[in-house]
Amino acid sequence: MRELKYEGGSIHGHWGLVRLFRRSTSHPDGELRYGVRTLGGRVTEFAVQLYCWEDGEWRLVAQFDHNPEMGQGHDVRTEGVHMDVFRPSGRRAVADQADPGPMNPESALEFAINYLAEHDERLIERYRRWSTG
Repeated sequence: MRELKYEGGSIHGHWGLVRLFRRSTSHPDGELRYGVRTLGGRVTEFAVQLYCWEDGEWRLVAQFDHNPEMGQGHDVRTEGVHMDVFRPSGRRAVADQADPGPMNPESALEFAINYLAEHDERLIERYRRWSTG
């Protein structure tokens, strides 16, 4: 996995993650945010989130996460990797899900970052259609 550059910022939810990162996307109003906690050089939990700038604020569009110790967290090693997609109301939407199956956390983190970076335009435009529809 390539070295990630720490750029600060915040991430949605109560992750309490040690390292937070952010980077722009190909969509002009998009931003990726991701938080990673490691122990002994291994990823123990992460959240990777896609936001879009709308109505003067950053809005959560989609996320992947791995947090097996949290009550509602997911364990990518046993449950597989899945994506939560959000409507403008903040509710989770039933939508197409990226699900490559179980992975180790390091591979799942890289998959999540790459997936949201590659599909940001489609996900943001759908979110905006939901806002107006």
